[in-house]
Amino acid sequence: MKKYLILLSIISFVLIGAGCIYKLLTMPQVNNKPIGTNTGPNVVAVASPSSALSALDLYDDAVPLLDCDSIDGWTLDTNGIGTGSVDNGTIKYVRTVYKARAYSSVLSYTFPTIMDFTEKKILKFDYKWANSSNQLSLKLVSSSGKDMGGGLIGKDVEPNVWHSAVVSLVGMEFANINKLYIGNAGDDYPGWVDGEMTTLWIDNIRYIKPGKNIFGNNIVIQFDDGYMDNYTNAFPLFQRYNKVATVGMITGLIGGQLTGKDMLTAAQLREMSADGWEIASHTVSHTSMETNNESTINNQMGDSLKALQALGLTVKHFIYPFTRYGPLSRTISSKYYESASIGQPPYQNLLGGIETAYGATDKLLLRRMPIGKTTTIKSVKSWVEDSMRYQTLLILYFHDINDLGGNNSWTPANLELLLKWLNEKGIRTMTTTQAVNHYGL
Repeated sequence: MKKYLILLSIISFVLIGAGCIYKLLTMPQVNNKPIGTNTGPNVVAVASPSSALSALDLYDDAVPLLDCDSIDGWTLDTNGIGTGSVDNGTIKYVRTVYKARAYSSVLSYTFPTIMDFTEKKILKFDYKWANSSNQLSLKLVSSSGKDMGGGLIGKDVEPNVWHSAVVSLVGMEFANINKLYIGNAGDDYPGWVDGEMTTLWIDNIRYIKPGKNIFGNNIVIQFDDGYMDNYTNAFPLFQRYNKVATVGMITGLIGGQLTGKDMLTAAQLREMSADGWEIASHTVSHTSMETNNESTINNQMGDSLKALQALGLTVKHFIYPFTRYGPLSRTISSKYYESASIGQPPYQNLLGGIETAYGATDKLLLRRMPIGKTTTIKSVKSWVEDSMRYQTLLILYFHDINDLGGNNSWTPANLELLLKWLNEKGIRTMTTTQAVNHYGL
């Protein structure tokens, strides 16, 4: 009887062990490691959320920021070309159009105390144009008078109808704020007639609080062009700190040179891919895709895809040269790729279907934050921290990694400091395609 019990125990142990091994081998993989295996900071411990997430799934209700029921604190005409008032609990501004004006500040509000916008980086307000519309801009000014920047609000909206605008300040540092300006981006706009009167209403200025951490702590790192030092200087650091990245390769320069700098070889691209990196297309010859020449776009996108596939690489992402694109190139890109990156404001990708001046996040026009010679570690950390607080998809993009001091270069020492800090904070890196799938874009 004792022998049977021992034999039964051994069989049970073997079966349990086999089941564990099977489960491990069939788990979804991120950075070459199964999700949930707790083997390092790259492991994504949350399931991919549904692409049907709404903004309410990510953010709490908006919190009132400015009172539009009173004229107190408002300067309703900063250029002497109009008049302002309070109209049924809203701020109303009536002015004359002057086509020669490149920019016209319209409304400003002086806060009664110095404000800290560290936790107020997604602003929202309602607005309405009479007769015609124009693009609005919102900016914040520090107590020292420094213009801290801001964001744009969409143009070509239907007149005489209320619209909600969302302005993302994520990735910017806003403390010691004294004033808020709301203005139009210039009178020389096709929909406007010189000398006509136009009216703008503003109401419900508020901010959205940071919300739930649904997606986990992840960022994307990209390298544009495909310099060889991405392999010699960056790749070993990413291996050391258990990180992955995406390289956008100019396929016509594989194994060649660009401005005297060596480029990645086919063998190096294969090795990086085998280690979990993503190889993306960056056109054949680094040609701007802002063109309306359909043949050029197809040749640059299609031929670069074929060149990388001929190396045995799976290619799903496209990175626009010079960050430039046009409506035609966006349409054509979907024929060859699942996603694409540009590199223009607002630099971070808001999730949950939130609309900004640039529309909701578009996986064929993913926003990126540029890193160059003058970019400090402190700035990069603040962008990453904002991304974690506000659950945005942050894509950092680099060019060459060396100590030569070029405008687009970053030093290996700085890169190592960043990767080490990411590990300390438990922040993982994903390839671009992994992130697109994980965030349900």
